Amino acid sequence: MTTNSERIKRYRQRMKQKGFVNIGAMISSELHELLIKERQPFECTGRLLERLILGTSSKRTKQKRIT
Repeated sequence: MTTNSERIKRYRQRMKQKGFVNIGAMISSELHELLIKERQPFECTGRLLERLILGTSSKRTKQKRIT
């Protein structure tokens, strides 16, 4: 059995190999509210930013569900 931290580490390694970069930023509460209003159902922050800035979002690989 793997721990959550191990799964996240592997996921981040796969995404990095595909050219994605992990960023962190402090934003104002006003910007946060605007992003929440723009977010589509089940959309992560990375996909939201890609869609708003680039006009489209990159394809993601399907993740296996672990039950």
